[in-house]
Amino acid sequence: LHDICHHGSSGINAEYGELAPGYSATVRRPIDMTTIKRKIDTNEIRTTAQFHRDMLLMFHNALMYNNASHSVYQYTVAMMTDVMEVIKAFYSSHNHTPDKHLQKSRSRAVSVASQGSQ
Repeated sequence: LHDICHHGSSGINAEYGELAPGYSATVRRPIDMTTIKRKIDTNEIRTTAQFHRDMLLMFHNALMYNNASHSVYQYTVAMMTDVMEVIKAFYSSHNHTPDKHLQKSRSRAVSVASQGSQ
């Protein structure tokens, strides 16, 4: 978590109100790193799968809302790639694989990212 929170692109936060017109209409379940950290600190997130799920939600939201040419979109793709490698390594080191739902969510987020880069 420390490495993820200190990633060069970890400034990706849920954007609300006037700072991001139409954000609440586009993103139904906003979440950002601050919220994820709070959920860990309050034990709302207790498992790697829960953490994985919320990270994927954050990435999906950022990719959905931001245009592929926007810097936030590009930071999201970079951070998502790095974070997924860290999570994959964690799962491997613990002889565990993410459940099918998380694998589908990751595939969907990667698909959105690759469509935006075309």
